Amino acid sequence: MRKRSLMLVVATALVVLPLWTRAETLPDTVDDKEFWRLITDLSEPGGRFQQQFMSNEDSFQFVIPGLKANTQKNGVYLGVGSEQNFTYIAAIQPRVSFIVDIRHDNMIEHLIYKAIFELALDRADFLSRLFSRKRPSPLEANTTAKALFDAFQPMEPDVSIYEQNVRAVTDRLVAIHKFPLTEADKADVGRILNAFRTAGPYSLKGTGDITNPTYAQLMAMTDPAGKNESYLASEENFRLVQKLQPQNAIIPVTGDFAGEKTLGEPRPISQGS
Repeated sequence: MRKRSLMLVVATALVVLPLWTRAETLPDTVDDKEFWRLITDLSEPGGRFQQQFMSNEDSFQFVIPGLKANTQKNGVYLGVGSEQNFTYIAAIQPRVSFIVDIRHDNMIEHLIYKAIFELALDRADFLSRLFSRKRPSPLEANTTAKALFDAFQPMEPDVSIYEQNVRAVTDRLVAIHKFPLTEADKADVGRILNAFRTAGPYSLKGTGDITNPTYAQLMAMTDPAGKNESYLASEENFRLVQKLQPQNAIIPVTGDFAGEKTLGEPRPISQGS
C-alpha cells in the first residue's frame, strides 16, 4: 500500500515523554511570554526544503485506533509536519503538544493555524478564514467533512477576505499575544495564507506524487474501520484542538531531529497565569 513509511514516521513522531508522564506535572495553560520563550529557546536554524503546506500521507489515520487504545490522555505529544498533527491531537487528547519541523515555514504556518483556531466560530468559519472564501450556508453542526468541503467547492477565493485574514491573524499574534514576529515572519504569514487562498481546498496538495490527496480529500479519509477521525470530521474533534490553542498548549518549534538543541535535554514549562 502506498506510503507505508507513515508507520515509521508516526513511530518516531508520536511519543509520550517519560519526564512528563504524570499529568499533574503539566500546566493547564502556558502564558504568552513562556510560549514564545519555548519557541525561541528550543528552535534551531531552519533548513531549506521544498515548500509543503500540508501532509501528503494518504494513510495517516491508519494508526489512530492503535493510538487511542494504547495512549493515555493528558500526556505530552511530539509531532512533525503540518495539519495531520491536529488529527492525532484530537485522537489522543494530550495536555501539551510540541510540533517539531526543520522548516521555519512550518512554525509560521502553525502560528497561523493557532490564530485562525482562536478566531473561528466553528469548522465552517475556520475553513472560510483558512482558504479566504465566503462561508457557504446553511451548514449544520453535524455536517460531515466531505459535505463541508463540498459546500466550499463552488466558492471563489476572495481578495478582501484574504486581506482581512492577514490583518486578523497578524493582529492576533502580535497585538493580542505580543509575539515579536519579525517583518520577514509577517511577510510569511501573508505568503502562506495566499497559498491557501490561491490553491483552495480542492487543489492544495502536499509535495511529491501528483496523485497525492487534496486537503479536502485528506480530511474526508478514514481509518481501517471506515471511520473518519480527521480534526475536521466533526465539531467535537475540531473543538478538542481548538480549546488548546488559546492555552498555548500546541507549541511549534523549528528543529532538526538529528540536531543538538531542539530534542536535547528536556526543559520545564512554567505555569501560566
